[in-house]
Amino acid sequence: MGEAPETGHSPPLDWPGRLWLDGRTPVQVGDYAGQAEAGRGPMSKAEIPVFHNPAMTGSRTRSVLLLDQCLREDWLTKPGAKIRVLDGLAASAIRSRRWLSEIPTEYAERLRVTAIDADATALAWARANHQSHPPGLSDEVDAEFPMHERGLRILQGDLRARVLEAGWQWVDLDPFGPPTPFLDTVLQGLARVAVVDVTATDTAALCGAAADSARRRYGTMAVVDDLRHDTAMRVLLGHVASVAARHDRAIEPLMAIFDDHHVRVSIIARKSKQEASSFAENIGWRIHNPSNDEIAIGIARGLHPAGESDEPQLSVLIPWDTAPGGSFTGRISGPLWTGPLGKPEVYAKMTAERAVELCALDDKRDGDLVKRLEIPDSTIRDSQRLAAKAVRGLAEVAEVIDLPCTYPVDMVASLYSDITGPPSPTTLAEKLREKGWRAAKDFIAVPAVRTNAPWDVVIATVREIAPTK
Repeated sequence: MGEAPETGHSPPLDWPGRLWLDGRTPVQVGDYAGQAEAGRGPMSKAEIPVFHNPAMTGSRTRSVLLLDQCLREDWLTKPGAKIRVLDGLAASAIRSRRWLSEIPTEYAERLRVTAIDADATALAWARANHQSHPPGLSDEVDAEFPMHERGLRILQGDLRARVLEAGWQWVDLDPFGPPTPFLDTVLQGLARVAVVDVTATDTAALCGAAADSARRRYGTMAVVDDLRHDTAMRVLLGHVASVAARHDRAIEPLMAIFDDHHVRVSIIARKSKQEASSFAENIGWRIHNPSNDEIAIGIARGLHPAGESDEPQLSVLIPWDTAPGGSFTGRISGPLWTGPLGKPEVYAKMTAERAVELCALDDKRDGDLVKRLEIPDSTIRDSQRLAAKAVRGLAEVAEVIDLPCTYPVDMVASLYSDITGPPSPTTLAEKLREKGWRAAKDFIAVPAVRTNAPWDVVIATVREIAPTK
């Protein structure tokens, strides 16, 4: 288990360390606290020589599902064509290895994955892992993809220089901290049509809790309330759209998610001066505790459901060109993305069944691996549980992800003295659907309902089902 690979490369210091399963892909990691342990992962890269964060396993699972869907549906190429993929800050390259190992072979064979990192030690572990636990792919010679081993090429260097060497069709940007130092060059290094996955772990800045960082990195401000998770996703999408537009690229969100300690957005970027010039059509502001006039602006621009209520509302999205007057402090979030957070057909494919099929161990399909590594039944069950957990609630929100309004039920209840407790978001969504509106329990980190129902309908329904005086 974890024997030194028989290659021209020397095994890294401390090899083989500990064995860990990320999804259903084996990975040897250093023998340090926070490595190969379920939980939040190491707090700092400085604690360990090679950074492998088990808290990002769910993010990597969703990445496998997204790339698999791209290959099956030919988003970027003609059917059967190869795809140039860049794992930009690869560290242990576990994301790259999971793509190649967990996506079915007939699709994974089309991948030409390059993993880049500046750390030679990290890449030594990545190479040793790939050779000790290789994917079941061919090792054919490809003149357009030199120095690869079974679909993976490992390179040392600065992402900001390397990304400009090819027109990448898929780039994963997962830094330790904000993505802002890398976004500009990454978006310059793309093919005419490409997918970019962007992760940000500076959630305090995106949510507005770290106001100075928010202004400095993203040029934004945000109100910290139960809408903060939706706001954070929109702030990051808005920033990506703005940077892309500088390089004549327009973005279309595929999926956005706020998951514990990070925000991740997946977008398709297309080279188009005309579309990039219109990017501000999807940029605007979130007004908290809005006036009736501000609500009317949101309704007129299709960013808020029309209704007949004069009662207080939680928030409204308004366009960039109708920036609110008066004091911004404590009432305004933005600028941010006001368009859809993703595509319904992408969220719809994020099912537990599909996650388990691709990304969890199966004692029949993976019998040889289970036997070779002496994997216990409890670990197989854990891999299935974690795969399903990674996509919890995503498919259920597919039919409403294009809607701009989400309502955290604790905030709804707090607006009115006669409502003494929050309603169940599941029950509220069911009741709204019974009345003919689109509604679903939202996937953000607080109990909420995303719906197109007007505010007067929402409040009347809450009063039907919630505790009242």
